[in-house]
Amino acid sequence: MNKNWCRILITSAALASTGLAQVHLVRGDVDSVQNTRTFVLKCTNVQLVSTTVNLQAMHDQARQNNIFWEMQVKDVSANGRKILDVLTAVSKPKILDMGNIRLGRSDRWAIASTPGSAFAIYMASATQTDFLPVGALGSWILGFNFFLFHQGIVPATGLFQFSFQPPNIPALVGHTFASQALIVNKNSTALLSNAECKEVRSK
Repeated sequence: MNKNWCRILITSAALASTGLAQVHLVRGDVDSVQNTRTFVLKCTNVQLVSTTVNLQAMHDQARQNNIFWEMQVKDVSANGRKILDVLTAVSKPKILDMGNIRLGRSDRWAIASTPGSAFAIYMASATQTDFLPVGALGSWILGFNFFLFHQGIVPATGLFQFSFQPPNIPALVGHTFASQALIVNKNSTALLSNAECKEVRSK
């Protein structure tokens, strides 16, 4: 699953699911904006609003547990700002668990999925993230300036784990990277994982 294959799949699905009135599937988390009463889709600047679910409670619950939210949303963007109205939300165990990114340190990453599934993890600068609904796959948040980070096959345990140590480049400290996985099951059905992001830290 190289970058070009992923780009074609996502673009094709996005073209098939255009339209502001549609309800879209998003796998991710709710993040609060400091010193405000607003919320965003974690790892993006996409604002979240809702009259049917408690966004603050969702944010607090995800921070305390290893979960993400599978949300049904409607695009209510206005005045040049991307805004999603969260209609429903169901908690799910994390598919992608992004390890910390610390210079000089190796940290564990993990993919949880059906045994035998093929996966590819992609990364992008958090400044390049966006919201692109792609139908039944979910929603893509990495924009189009992404790169292939890791790929593999989920073992019989249902959990693929690997370690990553970033290059010792001090200029990376303070920069935030976002990641998301594309997973193709043995029956050829595909989905996009929850999005994750981490800031590069020093030792």
